[in-house]
Amino acid sequence: MTVWAQHLSEEVRRRFYKNWYRSKKKAFTKYSKKFETEEGKKEINSELEKMKKYCSVIRVLAHTQIRKMKGLKQKKAHLMEIQVNGGTIAEKVDYAYKFFEKQVPVDAVFQKDEMIDIIGVTKVARAGQNGYHHRTEMKKGLQARQGE
Repeated sequence: MTVWAQHLSEEVRRRFYKNWYRSKKKAFTKYSKKFETEEGKKEINSELEKMKKYCSVIRVLAHTQIRKMKGLKQKKAHLMEIQVNGGTIAEKVDYAYKFFEKQVPVDAVFQKDEMIDIIGVTKVARAGQNGYHHRTEMKKGLQARQGE
């Protein structure tokens, strides 16, 4: 089950298109209209209640604000899936829903020198010496800096 925020920035919507320039830029326009009607709000609340009842793991899909990075030509935001831990499932869902459409600084999620596991497959498995351990990294140290 997935619940999206009402307003998704252009940066993250670009991630769902191969060519943003040629597209009609219609991603999530129909979904965002659900928040305007009472029936749509009930549907979203029922999805949240289903999550509280049936889900065992709650994850949040967060994205970067790539436009704030000066000197980069990239306009597509990076997406990151973060698991919410601690408390009951209902508390996790409420906690995650509270952060919809809000800026969350890195130091609020991660601590300095915290060890995290990164599993991001950037290469396709092919014949040769470049094995699974080259495509995943475990116990990666996190260096967080104070930004703007």
